[in-house]
Amino acid sequence: MTAQLFLSQAGSDSAAAQALAQRLRQTPQGQSGALSVWLDFDALEA
Repeated sequence: MTAQLFLSQAGSDSAAAQALAQRLRQTPQGQSGALSVWLDFDALEA
């Protein structure tokens, strides 16, 4: 089962939210696919 984490940010928090998402994705759980991190900022840029 994959845990899913949604991060939402406001303009002034975007750099911190991006850094947190990156750190979480680099954890063993993030690397193995046991943790999925979704950042609204990434989706808004797409």
